[in-house]
Amino acid sequence: MAMEPLAGCTQFRTGDLDVIRDVGARLLVPHKVQALGAVSSNARMNAARLGHITLAYLKYESRITLEAPTTEAQYFFTLPLTGSAEARRGRHETAVSIPNHGVAYRADDPSMIALTPDYSMFFVRIERHALERQLAGLLGCEIKAPLCFDFGMDLTTPSLHTWVDSVRLLQAEMERDAEIGHQPLLVARVEELVMTGLLVGQPHNYSEQLLSTHGPARPRVVKQAIDLLEQQPEEPWTISELSRAIGVSARTLQSGFQRYVGVSPTTYLREVRLQRVHAELCNPEVQTSVSDSAFRWGFTHLGRFAAAYRNKFGETPSETLRNREPQSSLSPTW
Repeated sequence: MAMEPLAGCTQFRTGDLDVIRDVGARLLVPHKVQALGAVSSNARMNAARLGHITLAYLKYESRITLEAPTTEAQYFFTLPLTGSAEARRGRHETAVSIPNHGVAYRADDPSMIALTPDYSMFFVRIERHALERQLAGLLGCEIKAPLCFDFGMDLTTPSLHTWVDSVRLLQAEMERDAEIGHQPLLVARVEELVMTGLLVGQPHNYSEQLLSTHGPARPRVVKQAIDLLEQQPEEPWTISELSRAIGVSARTLQSGFQRYVGVSPTTYLREVRLQRVHAELCNPEVQTSVSDSAFRWGFTHLGRFAAAYRNKFGETPSETLRNREPQSSLSPTW
């Protein structure tokens, strides 16, 4: 029997509407809970949070209506797994939430969803300031009007299918490693993947501007990015944060790196970090271990780091550390 999603993150398993309401209010958004008929004692929520994103698995096995007067500066998205639900956004927008067809609730709007007993779903909550900051980074400028997604989500389209895959990755990381929240670099990468996939895949009022063609970056812009990566390689840089720091769109920055450097900013950053680790492991004056040096320079997965290191330098990090020359035999490096 397949394990239930986020089984290690159970928040409630109950038939008590007060518990359902109180826990849901704490983890998602304050809302009313109404039941049509008896409530199953097996109604449940499994949920976990990563950075600015909360992922919840919901299955109530009852006819239940959830209604929130406001989403309190959060964006919510449903990924239906089984059954069906009727959804409403604002006063007039309605949609059916079934497998492969989700809905998007925008910040500050009233929302409602009425569930059938066989309905189950992933509920994705993203904090408004984080998602709008990600959009500003992709655009290369601050946004002036609130971000507004189309209500219905066709999860079968190629672009949204990619986003669904990113949510599945988020789920897998939450299930695999309870300590993921303590790894800021990895958190930033997963957050960026989920939010960027959503902004590219689901139509909204900035889609045309976001997807418009941008010319390649000028060499000056690329140099500014390289300077930042060289000076602060230990920082958890994402493409959106790097582009925002320079004042260009993420697409422009990517294009500029491919044209003038030949690799992506992410690849360039990895090479800088590998060089910093290698220099430390070769230096007998630096007291360090392989793991300490790797973490210090921004690597969070030691297995992937070791593979990249060996591919670049032809030996493992531990071999470099073991074979470092004593200080007296070192020649000066100019």
